[in-house]
Amino acid sequence: MNFFRNIIVVFVCALSPLGYAETDLNQLMQKWIQLESQKGNLQIEWAERKTELDRRQQLLTTEKASLKETLAQAEGSTSDVDQRRNELLSRQEKLEKEQATLSLQINKAASFLEIKKNQMPPPLAEEITQKLVFLNQSGLSQSERLEKLLSIYKLISEFDQRVAINKSKLEIPAENEGHKTLQVTQIFLGLSQGWYLSDDASQYGYGRATELGWKWWSNEEVEQELGQRMDLSELKNLIAIAENPTLADLVTLPIKLDNKAH
Repeated sequence: MNFFRNIIVVFVCALSPLGYAETDLNQLMQKWIQLESQKGNLQIEWAERKTELDRRQQLLTTEKASLKETLAQAEGSTSDVDQRRNELLSRQEKLEKEQATLSLQINKAASFLEIKKNQMPPPLAEEITQKLVFLNQSGLSQSERLEKLLSIYKLISEFDQRVAINKSKLEIPAENEGHKTLQVTQIFLGLSQGWYLSDDASQYGYGRATELGWKWWSNEEVEQELGQRMDLSELKNLIAIAENPTLADLVTLPIKLDNKAH
């Protein structure tokens, strides 16, 4: 400030010879001093405000960077969620297609068994019928239906690999063109051949699977179908062996395969 005052004094001294009044010069000097003072105050105030603005700008820059990072993380997280959701939807769609295919295959297998069961030995056909009722009942999952279906095929496979014995009532033709019911013992060799003998050994028969279903031939019809006489003693021996496997022995009974007697 003294520096400016000295300049003004020199300036005033230089102007005095030009005829300026001393009073005017003093006023001019005071105004100059005031202007310089205001200028100094403005510079100080601006420096303070600039510091504050710089600080705020730094805070905004930091906040902006933090916000960008948060948005980037959120976007990445959203992308992961979308990808996971898409993967789950794709997997669900695949499972639904597989379930639909499995359901179709189970229905086809059940329909096939419904048709073919009548060509199987009667006791096995009856058991399959009961199991098909449970297989087709509502409310079962595909897994439960598949399990029941496989149990039927297992039952058929086991029956086909053994000699099965069954005691049952059987209706056969009578002489007066009617029917009579017999209490019989049935023997089945796998799925395709079978024989029966009444409890009093007066009636006997042979049975096998045909295209129209399982069929029994009784007494004289057996010889006509097989082309040879059946030895009842052999049939009795087979029944005895089936009831008591310790009596195992060689037994010979006629059967028919491919419409040929053996």
